[in-house]
Amino acid sequence: MSQENLITTLESLAQSWAVTNFNSDELAKLLCDMYVADQQERKLWIQNWVMKIDIDKITYNLLQNIESKLHYLDFETKCKIKIFEEEKTCTVSHILWLLIQHQDHDVAFQKEMMDKYGDMFSLTDKAYLEDRIRVNTSQPQIYVTQWITFLSQDRRYFQPIEWVIWNSSPEEWVVFLTEWEINLINGKRAARNMSTIQEYFKTRQKKWYNYYDSPVMVKDVNSINILRNKYYNSIQ
Repeated sequence: MSQENLITTLESLAQSWAVTNFNSDELAKLLCDMYVADQQERKLWIQNWVMKIDIDKITYNLLQNIESKLHYLDFETKCKIKIFEEEKTCTVSHILWLLIQHQDHDVAFQKEMMDKYGDMFSLTDKAYLEDRIRVNTSQPQIYVTQWITFLSQDRRYFQPIEWVIWNSSPEEWVVFLTEWEINLINGKRAARNMSTIQEYFKTRQKKWYNYYDSPVMVKDVNSINILRNKYYNSIQ
Protein backbone atom coordinates (compact mmCIF):
# COMPACT_ATOMS: atom_id res chain seq x y z
CA MET A 1 0.00 0.00 0.00
CA SER A 2 1.32 3.45 -0.90
CA GLN A 3 1.98 6.00 1.84
CA GLU A 4 -0.90 8.15 0.56
CA ASN A 5 -3.38 5.25 0.67
CA LEU A 6 -2.09 4.15 4.07
CA ILE A 7 -2.59 7.64 5.50
CA THR A 8 -6.11 7.80 4.01
CA THR A 9 -7.01 4.44 5.58
CA LEU A 10 -5.68 5.44 9.00
CA GLU A 11 -7.44 8.82 8.87
CA SER A 12 -10.71 7.04 8.12
CA LEU A 13 -10.20 4.60 11.00
CA ALA A 14 -9.26 7.45 13.35
CA GLN A 15 -12.69 8.98 12.76
CA SER A 16 -14.52 5.70 13.26
CA TRP A 17 -15.31 3.62 16.32
CA ALA A 18 -14.94 0.44 14.27
CA VAL A 19 -11.45 -0.08 15.70
CA THR A 20 -12.97 -0.63 19.15
CA ASN A 21 -14.32 -3.95 17.84
CA PHE A 22 -10.97 -5.15 16.49
CA ASN A 23 -9.65 -8.44 17.85
CA SER A 24 -6.07 -8.74 19.09
CA ASP A 25 -4.68 -9.74 15.67
CA GLU A 26 -6.42 -6.81 13.99
CA LEU A 27 -5.12 -4.45 16.68
CA ALA A 28 -1.56 -5.70 16.16
CA LYS A 29 -1.92 -5.19 12.40
CA LEU A 30 -3.28 -1.69 12.97
CA LEU A 31 -0.34 -0.77 15.21
CA CYS A 32 2.06 -2.07 12.54
CA ASP A 33 0.36 0.10 9.90
CA MET A 34 0.55 3.11 12.24
CA TYR A 35 4.25 2.46 12.77
CA VAL A 36 4.92 2.25 9.02
CA ALA A 37 2.97 5.44 8.34
CA ASP A 38 4.83 7.24 11.14
CA GLN A 39 8.28 6.20 9.95
CA GLN A 40 7.62 6.77 6.25
CA GLU A 41 6.22 10.24 6.90
CA ARG A 42 9.30 11.11 8.96
CA LYS A 43 11.60 9.86 6.22
CA LEU A 44 9.78 12.12 3.76
CA TRP A 45 10.04 14.99 6.25
CA ILE A 46 13.81 14.58 6.58
CA GLN A 47 14.15 14.96 2.82
CA ASN A 48 12.73 18.49 2.79
CA TRP A 49 12.13 19.35 6.49
CA VAL A 50 8.41 19.87 5.90
CA MET A 51 5.83 17.63 7.58
CA LYS A 52 2.94 17.62 5.10
CA ILE A 53 0.77 15.25 7.13
CA ASP A 54 0.19 15.55 10.88
CA ILE A 55 0.84 11.85 11.35
CA ASP A 56 1.11 12.23 15.14
CA LYS A 57 -2.45 13.56 15.33
CA ILE A 58 -3.73 10.59 13.32
CA THR A 59 -1.91 8.03 15.47
CA TYR A 60 -2.95 9.91 18.61
CA ASN A 61 -6.64 9.67 17.71
CA LEU A 62 -6.25 5.98 16.95
CA LEU A 63 -4.41 5.29 20.20
CA GLN A 64 -7.15 7.06 22.11
CA ASN A 65 -9.76 4.83 20.43
CA ILE A 66 -7.98 1.52 21.03
CA GLU A 67 -6.22 2.22 24.36
CA SER A 68 -8.80 0.34 26.41
CA LYS A 69 -8.12 -2.85 24.41
CA LEU A 70 -4.33 -2.76 24.27
CA HIS A 71 -4.01 -5.01 27.31
CA TYR A 72 -5.38 -7.89 25.19
CA LEU A 73 -2.27 -7.79 23.00
CA ASP A 74 0.71 -10.10 23.20
CA PHE A 75 3.40 -7.42 23.38
CA GLU A 76 6.12 -9.85 22.33
CA THR A 77 4.39 -10.59 19.01
CA LYS A 78 6.76 -9.79 16.16
CA CYS A 79 5.59 -7.89 13.10
CA LYS A 80 7.33 -7.80 9.74
CA ILE A 81 7.59 -4.17 8.71
CA LYS A 82 8.45 -2.60 5.36
CA ILE A 83 9.29 1.11 5.38
CA PHE A 84 9.60 2.01 1.72
CA GLU A 85 12.33 -0.46 0.64
CA GLU A 86 13.67 -1.24 4.11
CA GLU A 87 12.42 -4.42 5.77
CA LYS A 88 12.66 -5.07 9.50
CA THR A 89 11.00 -6.97 12.33
CA CYS A 90 9.63 -5.22 15.42
CA THR A 91 7.79 -6.38 18.52
CA VAL A 92 4.36 -4.93 19.28
CA SER A 93 5.81 -3.41 22.47
CA HIS A 94 8.46 -1.50 20.47
CA ILE A 95 5.85 -0.26 18.00
CA LEU A 96 3.57 0.98 20.76
CA TRP A 97 6.51 2.65 22.50
CA LEU A 98 7.50 4.60 19.38
CA LEU A 99 3.95 5.81 18.73
CA ILE A 100 3.69 7.03 22.35
CA GLN A 101 7.14 8.61 22.11
CA HIS A 102 5.92 10.88 19.33
CA GLN A 103 2.87 12.25 21.20
CA ASP A 104 4.75 15.29 22.49
CA HIS A 105 1.66 17.50 22.22
CA ASP A 106 0.05 15.57 25.12
CA VAL A 107 2.62 14.84 27.83
CA ALA A 108 -0.12 13.73 30.22
CA PHE A 109 -1.02 11.02 27.71
CA GLN A 110 2.63 9.98 27.42
CA LYS A 111 2.83 9.69 31.22
CA GLU A 112 -0.43 7.75 31.40
CA MET A 113 0.71 5.27 28.76
CA MET A 114 4.10 4.92 30.44
CA ASP A 115 2.41 4.10 33.73
CA LYS A 116 0.17 1.51 32.09
CA TYR A 117 2.54 -0.14 29.62
CA GLY A 118 6.06 0.88 30.62
CA ASP A 119 6.78 -2.55 32.10
CA MET A 120 6.12 -4.05 28.66
CA PHE A 121 8.83 -1.94 27.01
CA SER A 122 12.48 -2.89 26.73
CA LEU A 123 14.86 -1.18 29.16
CA THR A 124 16.25 0.89 26.29
CA ASP A 125 12.87 2.00 24.95
CA LYS A 126 11.72 2.86 28.45
CA ALA A 127 14.82 5.04 28.96
CA TYR A 128 14.03 6.97 25.79
CA LEU A 129 10.45 7.60 26.87
CA GLU A 130 11.49 8.59 30.40
CA ASP A 131 13.91 11.15 28.95
CA ARG A 132 11.29 12.36 26.48
CA ILE A 133 8.76 13.00 29.23
CA ARG A 134 11.36 14.77 31.38
CA VAL A 135 12.38 17.05 28.51
CA ASN A 136 8.73 17.75 27.68
CA THR A 137 8.21 18.87 31.28
CA SER A 138 11.36 21.07 31.35
CA GLN A 139 13.36 18.60 33.43
CA PRO A 140 16.92 17.48 32.60
CA GLN A 141 17.19 14.08 30.95
CA ILE A 142 18.97 11.13 32.56
CA TYR A 143 20.01 8.74 29.77
CA VAL A 144 20.91 11.42 27.21
CA THR A 145 18.64 10.40 24.34
CA GLN A 146 17.07 13.73 23.41
CA TRP A 147 18.50 16.31 21.02
CA ILE A 148 17.73 19.79 19.80
CA THR A 149 18.55 20.62 16.18
CA PHE A 150 19.03 23.98 14.52
CA LEU A 151 19.45 23.76 10.77
CA SER A 152 20.53 27.38 10.40
CA GLN A 153 23.62 26.59 12.47
CA ASP A 154 24.09 23.09 11.03
CA ARG A 155 24.45 21.83 14.58
CA ARG A 156 22.83 19.39 16.92
CA TYR A 157 22.99 19.48 20.72
CA PHE A 158 21.89 17.29 23.59
CA GLN A 159 19.02 18.64 25.63
CA PRO A 160 19.91 19.51 29.28
CA ILE A 161 21.30 16.56 31.27
CA GLU A 162 21.00 15.63 34.93
CA TRP A 163 24.28 15.85 36.93
CA VAL A 164 26.16 17.89 34.32
CA ILE A 165 28.09 20.77 35.89
CA TRP A 166 28.09 24.08 34.06
CA ASN A 167 31.80 24.46 33.49
CA SER A 168 31.45 27.33 31.05
CA SER A 169 31.02 31.07 31.43
CA PRO A 170 27.50 32.46 32.01
CA GLU A 171 27.23 33.96 28.53
CA GLU A 172 27.94 30.63 26.85
CA TRP A 173 24.93 28.40 26.21
CA VAL A 174 26.61 25.08 25.45
CA VAL A 175 28.67 22.74 27.62
CA PHE A 176 31.21 20.14 26.54
CA LEU A 177 30.80 17.13 28.80
CA THR A 178 33.70 16.30 31.11
CA GLU A 179 35.21 12.82 31.35
CA TRP A 180 33.65 12.37 34.81
CA GLU A 181 30.21 13.31 33.50
CA ILE A 182 30.56 11.03 30.46
CA ASN A 183 31.53 8.08 32.67
CA LEU A 184 28.55 8.73 34.95
CA ILE A 185 26.16 8.90 31.99
CA ASN A 186 27.66 5.76 30.43
CA GLY A 187 27.00 3.87 33.66
CA LYS A 188 23.34 4.91 33.56
CA ARG A 189 23.10 3.96 29.88
CA ALA A 190 24.79 0.58 30.38
CA ALA A 191 22.14 -0.33 32.97
CA ARG A 192 19.56 0.15 30.21
CA ASN A 193 21.49 -1.88 27.61
CA MET A 194 22.51 1.24 25.70
CA SER A 195 25.74 2.13 23.90
CA THR A 196 28.19 4.66 25.33
CA ILE A 197 27.37 8.33 24.92
CA GLN A 198 30.40 8.71 22.64
CA GLU A 199 29.13 5.99 20.28
CA TYR A 200 25.61 7.39 20.34
CA PHE A 201 26.85 10.91 19.64
CA LYS A 202 28.81 9.75 16.59
CA THR A 203 26.14 7.47 15.13
CA ARG A 204 23.37 10.05 15.53
CA GLN A 205 25.30 12.91 13.98
CA LYS A 206 24.26 13.51 10.38
CA LYS A 207 26.82 14.60 7.80
CA TRP A 208 25.80 18.22 8.24
CA TYR A 209 26.17 18.03 12.04
CA ASN A 210 29.86 17.06 12.21
CA TYR A 211 30.97 20.19 14.07
CA TYR A 212 31.95 18.62 17.36
CA ASP A 213 34.21 15.69 18.15
CA SER A 214 32.82 15.18 21.65
CA PRO A 215 29.31 15.34 23.16
CA VAL A 216 27.99 18.87 23.67
CA MET A 217 24.89 19.91 25.61
CA VAL A 218 22.63 22.93 25.74
CA LYS A 219 22.90 24.21 29.33
CA ASP A 220 19.28 24.82 30.22
CA VAL A 221 15.83 25.72 28.94
CA ASN A 222 16.82 29.38 28.74
CA SER A 223 19.70 28.38 26.46
CA ILE A 224 17.27 26.56 24.20
CA ASN A 225 15.22 29.74 23.94
CA ILE A 226 18.38 31.67 23.03
CA LEU A 227 19.05 29.17 20.26
CA ARG A 228 15.48 29.35 19.03
CA ASN A 229 15.65 33.15 18.86
CA LYS A 230 18.90 32.97 16.92
CA TYR A 231 17.27 30.51 14.52
CA TYR A 232 14.07 32.51 13.98
CA ASN A 233 16.02 35.74 13.52
CA SER A 234 18.16 34.06 10.89
CA ILE A 235 15.18 33.00 8.75
CA GLN A 236 13.23 36.27 8.91
